[in-house]
Amino acid sequence: IILFSKIKDIAHNLHIDIKQEELKEKNLLRLKELLSSHKGKHALYLHLNLSQDEKIIIRSKTMKMGFSDSLISEVENLIGTHSVWLGEE
Repeated sequence: IILFSKIKDIAHNLHIDIKQEELKEKNLLRLKELLSSHKGKHALYLHLNLSQDEKIIIRSKTMKMGFSDSLISEVENLIGTHSVWLGEE
């Protein structure tokens, strides 16, 4: 197990997995609000599960993210547990 305080020093990307049932306008608008309030220097990847067989991964060109426990907690409360992870290049 790696402490969050350590992983955020080596991670470069924020990934968010959004299941089909969570792809609702109100959820996406709230997610945009949350992400906009945690700006930083790290790339953002959205993994959109459109169906059982179709998944799209989008790298944001306009948003760079900061990592925090509160951001991860708020996003997971909105779209589900284990929907957020930090990754290296």
